[in-house]
Amino acid sequence: MMLFAEELFYRNFLDLQIPQMKEASDRYARGDEDGAAKVFADYVKQILRPELFFSTLFNRERLSSDGTCPARVIEEADRACTHTLISVGFPYTFEAGKIDWEINPTFNAYAEWTWQLSRHHEFFALATAYRATRDEKYARMFAEMILSWTRQAICPENLRGNATKCWRTIEAGIRMYGSWPYAIHAFLNSPTISDRDWVTIFRSVYEHAYRLRNFCTSHNWLIMELNGLLGIGVLYPFFQDAGEWSRYALDRLVEELKNQLYPDDFQYELTTNYHGVNLFNYYCAAELLRVYGREVPKEFSASLYAMYRLYVKLVCPSRRLPDLNDGSRRDIRREMQNALQLFPTDPVFRYFATDGKEGAAPPFTSVFLPYSGFVVMRTGWGREDIWALFDGGPFGKAHQHEDKLNVLLSAYGADMLADTGSYAYDSSDMRKYALASRSHNTGLVDGFGQNRRSRYKWDPSDIEKRAEELTYQAEGEVEIASSFYEEGYGPDAIPVRHARKLVFFRQGFAVAKPFFIVLDRFEAQDDAEHCFEVSFQLGVEPICARDRRLTVRHPNGATFAMIGDICPKILIGQYAPEFVGWRPIPSPVEHEHAPAPVVAYTKRGKRADFATILYPAPDENIPEITVSLREGKAEITIEEQTKSVDF
Repeated sequence: MMLFAEELFYRNFLDLQIPQMKEASDRYARGDEDGAAKVFADYVKQILRPELFFSTLFNRERLSSDGTCPARVIEEADRACTHTLISVGFPYTFEAGKIDWEINPTFNAYAEWTWQLSRHHEFFALATAYRATRDEKYARMFAEMILSWTRQAICPENLRGNATKCWRTIEAGIRMYGSWPYAIHAFLNSPTISDRDWVTIFRSVYEHAYRLRNFCTSHNWLIMELNGLLGIGVLYPFFQDAGEWSRYALDRLVEELKNQLYPDDFQYELTTNYHGVNLFNYYCAAELLRVYGREVPKEFSASLYAMYRLYVKLVCPSRRLPDLNDGSRRDIRREMQNALQLFPTDPVFRYFATDGKEGAAPPFTSVFLPYSGFVVMRTGWGREDIWALFDGGPFGKAHQHEDKLNVLLSAYGADMLADTGSYAYDSSDMRKYALASRSHNTGLVDGFGQNRRSRYKWDPSDIEKRAEELTYQAEGEVEIASSFYEEGYGPDAIPVRHARKLVFFRQGFAVAKPFFIVLDRFEAQDDAEHCFEVSFQLGVEPICARDRRLTVRHPNGATFAMIGDICPKILIGQYAPEFVGWRPIPSPVEHEHAPAPVVAYTKRGKRADFATILYPAPDENIPEITVSLREGKAEITIEEQTKSVDF
């Protein structure tokens, strides 16, 4: 039983100013249900325009250039025909050919499996295989799946958020701009799908519009929801409310560009992943409007340009983005190809879209983003250049990690300092670890990490004040970024102020190549002694440790050295007495992790200073470097030449 009866669909939801829709409604009222369905389905097949729909970049590239279907897609479609479906990387075969859309077969009851199963990703494979082969087995499987889903997944009348297994509004939005319209346009003329089937499918489309118009949420979810609602309004104008849905979705999308972007253009969740989610959805919305002859709001162009440029400002030498908060290491080359579709004359977008073969590198190197709270230092734009990121700003709106003062470092083609990154949204120890300070390159007090989350409230008026916490200056051959954390450690909010300064000697000195020094100062605000710690996540092992110097050799031959003012301890793959020294494994399955080295320096007192040299090199040749503390300064000595740096 669907939420809205078939009678309401014909009587109230169709645009009866369209003669064919009026005829379908009249036939249904006279009891001619088959006749009504035929008139409706015939009109839908008449006005939908698959050639337009499949011309958008999002849909065009699913088939090979010669119109054939990639083998991996055929394999996925054939797998779906055996009732083996995959969600969050976890495959499951439904027995007896009956799909249970509310089941959760995961070993740890991972709720995202059930929710994301209803994104219906297999529809893409089935529809693409059908477009290439016209094999009706794919149409039969699509019909079986979508009709079984409409029977089982009853649209809730008023439930919000995660209270429903199949109708979260994020999935509703994703379905309506993704898998459903793609499959609808692909299977439109299939003899397998009956007229009554099409009525059922579009009754559910109307229910999606009802959900998305009345129960939309916020953050990146809202952008996906609005994009889905916009798609319904543009693609299916035979609904009475299609125009209102489109106008509402566009007005809200424009409004959210103001709400969700910091003044320096990072999406307010401060994750590279969800910045990308918003960017992708705005891109798809703009392309849909353009292809279907609708006006694209002028606000889209300026904001899309700025959001793409943010990728350029953050990008690592590998052409991948840093994994910030619940972020991702996405390669920006594809993103830049999309950017060129909108801004074809931009030389910087062309430079990254072609991996430097065309266009021009950006006219800047280092970047200061005071509102979103990041400083990026770099020597240039080549793959062997040195790149570092310092996080000294706000907590963000969502998907936050407890990692203020984090430092990341890539050089000579190797990721030398990276935090643990994101992990599956479950309740595992690994998920808790990924969120915590311990898995980042920052500080701890008495074994506890930062705890902004427990007292945090989003306040847009606080943006200017937060921007003052992070400072950046470039003086000659030295760049300096600094910030502080003083919002409490652990569940009891231990009152300690941690100030950090990252100093980049971009020309090196003496015989040294470019390197960094991290200066940390902890000061107790309660006049009590504490154990202070700074820790760093290394990219690889094995590690060679000698006195205060530690070195790591990367597979490409690059070497990374850390030299502290005290000796470190090394933690790898530890479950007890604390969970530490782990990193997610790149895998289709979200629940995989492997040992990874953590280097920690500890001191005790009411106040403590730490100085740590970060020295990247293209080979094993690292000069003799020492660092010592003296009268509030760090003294760096290289072959009898000394420089002092203030804390």
